[in-house]
Amino acid sequence: MKKLLFALVALALGAGLATATVPDPTNCQVYPCDLLGPVGEGGVVVCPDYIQLPPGPGLFPIDAANVTVTVKNAAGNIISGATIQVTFGSAIINACPPGLPWNGATNGLGVWQKNFNAGGCLSGANACVISANGYIIRTYTNVKSPDWDGGAGNRVLQGNDFSNFLTAYNGGGPGCHDYDNNLITNLADFVVFAGGYNPSHQCAP
Repeated sequence: MKKLLFALVALALGAGLATATVPDPTNCQVYPCDLLGPVGEGGVVVCPDYIQLPPGPGLFPIDAANVTVTVKNAAGNIISGATIQVTFGSAIINACPPGLPWNGATNGLGVWQKNFNAGGCLSGANACVISANGYIIRTYTNVKSPDWDGGAGNRVLQGNDFSNFLTAYNGGGPGCHDYDNNLITNLADFVVFAGGYNPSHQCAP
C-alpha cells in the first residue's frame, strides 16, 4: 500500500512539474502585437532597427517592432527558461541577419524581448507564429513593415517606401501600411512609419 501511495504521489508531482512548463496562450502576453488589431487577433510590425545618423550609429528599434513576450502557465505562473521561436509564413518577410527563425529563452521573470528587425508585408493564416516550449501561443494573420515599397522590403527605409506609404495614406484604406489593422491608413500609422523613416532605419552592417 505504501509503495502504491508513493507511486501515486510521484506521478502527481511529475504531472504537476510537466504542467508548470506548459504555456497557456490565454495567460501569455505579446506586446505590442496583441494590441495591433481587433481583440483576440492583433498583428505584427517588423522594421529594421539600425541607423547611421544621430543619435546613432546604433540600434534604435521603433516601438511597434520592439516585442516583449511574457510566458505563463494555466495557473498564471511565469515560466522562466521557456524556449521561444518566431516563424513567418513566407520568405517575403525579409529579416536582418542572421535571419529566421528567431529563437530565444525567457528570463527569470518569464520574459523574452526581441526587436522584430525585418521588412515586408504578409497577410493570411499563420503569417507569424510564436511558440513557447514547443506550444503555439500566438498566430497572427497580419505582418507589416514601414519597409515596404509595394512589392518587397529590402531591409532599408528609403524613398520608394515613403512613396508607397503616401499612396496608402492618401487612399486612406486598409493595406500594408495599416499597422494597427483598423482598416484605415491614417495619422496613427504615419507615426509608426515616420519612426522608421526619419532617420532612415536599415539592417546593421
